Amino acid sequence: MFWLEGRVVQALAGDDDHRTGGAISTFVDTSLAAMPQHLRLGVALESVGLGLWVRLRHGLDPDATAIRRSMTGWEHNPVGVVRQYCGELGKIENSDVCCQLPRQTNTLSALCGT
Repeated sequence: MFWLEGRVVQALAGDDDHRTGGAISTFVDTSLAAMPQHLRLGVALESVGLGLWVRLRHGLDPDATAIRRSMTGWEHNPVGVVRQYCGELGKIENSDVCCQLPRQTNTLSALCGT
């Protein structure tokens, strides 16, 4: 999992991931690793590019609020692939396995409208 992907999971799952022993992070990491290489390459490029942008705007170690604020902005970005980044991560979080984990809210869905 790339830096931004991990930070997004931390920002959204927070205590839920800690309570589940990292099950959400592990599931997202496994799902990303299972993607066909040509799809994973696109997501990886988005993660690296958006990760650099987040660090330029919010410093080397942005907090969860800055990550969530950035994600809200991506949803309204004029570039389609940036808008789709939320959708890609939302598909992973909203999958059957992830939804079975004890969650109070589906934060990514609320932020990205998925």
